[in-house]
This record gives sequence, structure tokens and C-alpha cells, in this order.
Amino acid sequence: MKLIIFICLFIAFYPVGVMAQEVSGNFQGGSVIVGTDSTACSGANEGAIRYETSPNTYALCNGTAWLDLHISTTATATNSNGDGYFVITSGKWDGNLGGMSGANAKCLSDLTANDWMGKGNATVDAAHVYAFIASSSLTNNIMPNTTYFFAVSGDNTKGGASFTSSSLGYAPAPGNGTTWSGTNYFDGTKIYWSDRSTWDVSWWGVGNNSSGDCSVWTSNSSASTGGRGNSANVNNHRWAAYPENTCDTLNHLVCMVHP
Repeated sequence: MKLIIFICLFIAFYPVGVMAQEVSGNFQGGSVIVGTDSTACSGANEGAIRYETSPNTYALCNGTAWLDLHISTTATATNSNGDGYFVITSGKWDGNLGGMSGANAKCLSDLTANDWMGKGNATVDAAHVYAFIASSSLTNNIMPNTTYFFAVSGDNTKGGASFTSSSLGYAPAPGNGTTWSGTNYFDGTKIYWSDRSTWDVSWWGVGNNSSGDCSVWTSNSSASTGGRGNSANVNNHRWAAYPENTCDTLNHLVCMVHP
């Protein structure tokens, strides 16, 4: 009799809604609210998840520190190991990039040091990372028949839009009225060194001219100029905006990560 009375009292005073929030290995109903937690992360609570009111995200204890779990709210296509990436750098540099090879090295350093969307599926090394720039004699081009995903170095929640190059290495899709400033592209108005041909919406060919590449990307003189792109523009003005910048200006780089 006493056992029956205890069970009845437990059911009467324990809210059903609370019971529905129980988390277990086979829990299949209701939503789960993860609370905040001021406990330091250690081996004792490794694997724990907590909610952080700033910056309004979840964090995971890896046994040493609480790591923010960034959740993207932008619908994107699915990338894989066979895809390339089109990444705007976190850093900025003047027109003395150390030549074309120096620009490639700056891209590699920036993309290695920072997280970005899709990095886990990319091969980030000198054989795969190149700056999306040109000079009067040389151009770094995309690969043919390859899908490239946009990403933002330093923020793995931004990017995800994509384009696919043609069999000749052309990229006809970006030759349109869509800016690259959306959150699924480069997330804002970004200016970057380029000197890519103004007339060629397929991005193919050498740079504009010898006066627009900061002396083949070795000069930071205010008396020289370098071609630039602007993510807020459309069509070819996204990689060939006017007026050109003087070479003492600090701009981003766009980096290609080939598969």
C-alpha cells in the first residue's frame, strides 16, 4: 500500500513536460534545451556540451577547453574531397606581395592559420593553393571541370555558394549580375588584388597591363597602381573594379584551393 501511494504522489507532483525532456540513448520525442555551465573544462567532463549566451552558440568540452560550435544558417551545396575552394583571406597586404609566388605563399599562410568552410575536405599545401591574381605575363587560373566553393578565411560559418568551370577552365557562371558580398559568398564588401582582364568574364588570359600589377606585385609605391576586385560589384567588375588602387593600399587576396 505504501509503495502504491508513493508512486501516485510521484506522478502527481512530477510535471509530465519535464519528464518528456529526459535525454537518453533512445530518446525520440520533444526538444532538448541545453543549459549554460560555468564549470571549467577538464577530463572529468570531456564530451560535455553547454549553451553560451555570447556569442549565442553551443560549446564542446574537449577535455582541456570549451570550443565554440559554429552552426551555419545558410543553405549550401554539399562539398567533397573532389571540389575546389575560392577563399577570401583574413589578412590584407599592399601591392608588394613578393611577386606571384609570394602571393601564393601569403594565401597558403592565411588559409593554413585560419578556419574556413570546407577546410576539412581541402588539401591546403603549396601544390594546391594559389592566389587569384594575374600580372602582365602570368595568370593563376582555375582548373577545368571543377566545382569551387566560396569561403571566408577566419569564419567557417560564411560561404557555401559555388560555381563549376568549363572543360577549358572557363567559369561562365560568375559572369552574371550576382555580387559576391552575400553571406554565402565573401560576406560583405571586400576589396582584393587581382589585375585580371576586364573584358574576359571567363577569367582566362593574362592581366590588364604592365602598369596595373604593381610591378608584377613587387611594389608598394603610391606612384604605381594595381588592379583590384570588389565583391559588391557584378559581372567582370567583381575582379576588375575601377579605379585601380595605388600599390601602398592594403587589400585582401582571393585564394584558389585546387582539388
